[in-house]
Amino acid sequence: MDWYYSDGGRQFGPVTHAELDELVASGRIGGRTLIWQTGMETWLPLFAALPIASPPRANADTGPSSDQCEDLSRCSECGNPIRSADLLDVREMCVCASCKDIAIQRLREGVTVASERHDQRHRYAGFWIRFVAWLIDGFIVGAMTSALEWAFKRALGPVPDPEAVAGRLFLLSGIVFALELVIALQYASWFVAEKGATPGKLLLSLEVICVNGDRPSYERALARYLATWLSAVPLFLGYIMAGFDDEKRALHDRICDTRVIRR
Repeated sequence: MDWYYSDGGRQFGPVTHAELDELVASGRIGGRTLIWQTGMETWLPLFAALPIASPPRANADTGPSSDQCEDLSRCSECGNPIRSADLLDVREMCVCASCKDIAIQRLREGVTVASERHDQRHRYAGFWIRFVAWLIDGFIVGAMTSALEWAFKRALGPVPDPEAVAGRLFLLSGIVFALELVIALQYASWFVAEKGATPGKLLLSLEVICVNGDRPSYERALARYLATWLSAVPLFLGYIMAGFDDEKRALHDRICDTRVIRR
């Protein structure tokens, strides 16, 4: 059965099992490369999807050697078949001696196995598509708050003497502002926690995730929205950071350890 694999955020295939082995041997793909074929529920890293279940067959003329009779597994880093006894356990990974330093360096940099698998499967959303999503969300929230203001003014009715009712107007303005703030908070946090993104991002097939690929909790989504205020000051520099970050993170993404990806 043919296989498909992910490389640099793009899907390739179909390729045969033999062609997949050639790609591993040439170094084009490694053990953490995500692969899939019909019948699989989700994409899996190559070393997990294609474990070596049995040792190579012995040569009929020479008989089985001691090396051939040992169980083989795949290195989590390069995907090459290695004797199980020669694999080294580095946290959640089993790697060969050649890949040990690479695996340790990844751990030092705070890159988890789960996040690396997820990063290969998705592409980070860039600055401009996020900017368009922000405009859409701004229009929606603006329309909701404008409707709220109109309803309050309608309920207040005409004011013949503004000075006589200045206190009343101040109180109503405070109530309207508080309700507008609640709308903005709930809009940004509820949609991200329940749907994975605000309507503006959903329209553009974007999603907010944590570093491990999970959907943010309501508390994290709320904190992320509050952190956007820091991104806006001064001169929206926190938002502009997304255009230069290798994972397209704005300041509020860095604060709350979130990413925005293309679905």
